[in-house]
Amino acid sequence: MKTNKKVAIYVFIIFMFVAYMVFADYIFNVLIKTDKEARLVNINLPSETQNIKFRVETVKRSKLKWKEALFFKGWVFKKNVKEDIREIYLVLKSKNSILVFDIEKDNISRPDVTAYFKMAGGIHNHGFELSIPTYRLKENLYKVGFIIEDKTGKYYTISNKALRISDSAVTVNHFEPKSEFISHQVSLNIQEPSREIRYRLGTVSTSGKHLVVKGWGFLKGMDTKSLNTYILLKKNENVIAFDVSVKTRKDITKHFIDSGLNLDSSGFSSQIPTENIDSGTYQLGLYMVKNDQTGIVYIDKYIIVVNK
Repeated sequence: MKTNKKVAIYVFIIFMFVAYMVFADYIFNVLIKTDKEARLVNINLPSETQNIKFRVETVKRSKLKWKEALFFKGWVFKKNVKEDIREIYLVLKSKNSILVFDIEKDNISRPDVTAYFKMAGGIHNHGFELSIPTYRLKENLYKVGFIIEDKTGKYYTISNKALRISDSAVTVNHFEPKSEFISHQVSLNIQEPSREIRYRLGTVSTSGKHLVVKGWGFLKGMDTKSLNTYILLKKNENVIAFDVSVKTRKDITKHFIDSGLNLDSSGFSSQIPTENIDSGTYQLGLYMVKNDQTGIVYIDKYIIVVNK
């Protein structure tokens, strides 16, 4: 009988130890709060507005007692601000979730911000600081926004700034989602052009081992349904072609509304691997095909490829 009792005690101790090991992270990170960590709140996002300006001046890894955290410091204000009492919330928006954190230190005096933006009224409480436990941040990319609440209402903006979290660094900078599309070299029988190309390039840059080209284009007088677009790289008389990812650009249809054309599919994006391209200087071009109509244009942009 005593043996069975001892066995039961040992089993209970082992069970409690295993339970502790399994749930320790949850207990110490989630259940037990520190006094300086920002609280996650459930708040309905107001309609977006453009009357909020902000800057995250500092974001870095820090410690909240036993917890790993990210420390944020910066300023935020509502344009034409006249209210000296406010509540501030940081909004982090990822592909899968929206996190809203209450900022307790949200009224730090920043007369330098007041002076820089030449604000009248003698209100200087634009500064903020907060620390977020890293267990709250399950993803590595969040768009950054703010909610300002005062006696006149709630105001919300989500910006083109992004919080990026990696093992090596934490940054807040311009949001530029990575395209998963990688361009492939294609074999083309390039025809003499029969139509003019209307186009504009928004991005031409090298990123790592890729040439990134983004923009829009179409054959003059034709809509973009079934339009095929290719990026050309010309070196001397040799031309190589790459496919693109089509991007919806309803704004282009609207811009050329008088033409009566549907140009929604005029956008394109490409990431061209340069490691398999012979070294040299290449002129950038566009080639477009729709049915039996073609267009070609070479642009005054040159790409230098260096492969060892």
